[in-house]
Amino acid sequence: MTELSAANAPPHHEAASANEPLRLWQRFSQALPGRGQGLIVPVLLLIVWEAVVRLGWVSAHMLPPPSELIVTLNDLGSSGALLGHIGISSLRVLIGFVIGAGLALLVGAAVGLSRRVEALFDPTFRRCAPSPHWPGCRCCCFGWALTSRPRSR
Repeated sequence: MTELSAANAPPHHEAASANEPLRLWQRFSQALPGRGQGLIVPVLLLIVWEAVVRLGWVSAHMLPPPSELIVTLNDLGSSGALLGHIGISSLRVLIGFVIGAGLALLVGAAVGLSRRVEALFDPTFRRCAPSPHWPGCRCCCFGWALTSRPRSR
């Protein structure tokens, strides 16, 4: 019986070659440090992104390939234009923050000091604030923990 099962068994090298991709993956993943394994998915996504554009499945005008973005970034960095663009964008963000924070401070002070202004703004604030979707949006967009919810009255 052992001769029959040995005769029907695949040769050793066929079984080994079937497991070879798994062994390669195990060696590759063990060779990377713990945080290095987190690079596998982004690198694969970049490869797929490049391939999708190069194969013409998506227009390069709509979604430039990563290689083109790197070349453009290098060109802008070497010409000095990148720092100018970063400066202008940062200034716009700062101006928007100052305007928003200033208005929020004024409206907050007015609501806190006047019952009439509170009665005017309260329905709008109550409509916007208690949405059940806000905690998830906060966590996804801003990384806020759900433990930072205000106390209920």
